[in-house]
Amino acid sequence: MKTYDAQETADILKTDVTTIRALIDDGKLPAAKIGRAYVIREDDLDDYLTQKVREQTAERIERTIGEGGRARNKSEASRTTRYRGRKLPVLPELPAGA
Repeated sequence: MKTYDAQETADILKTDVTTIRALIDDGKLPAAKIGRAYVIREDDLDDYLTQKVREQTAERIERTIGEGGRARNKSEASRTTRYRGRKLPVLPELPAGA
């Protein structure tokens, strides 16, 4: 069983350690205080992250459908304007015989 302290958990979740302490204090992230430091089990961290991914994905789907749209399929998502029209960089010519 692998465990993390609050700072390691913050690094994994790409957030600040004060956010982790708030999640622990609110009971949203299970942890035990051993001595002066909080200890978070890897399984609990994985469960928390999985739950957040599912919640936020469901919200995005509801928002898309609620706006009168429909969920895009993979081919539609790949044709968004964000990726359309990007020019490839020009690479220098290699010398002959290289």
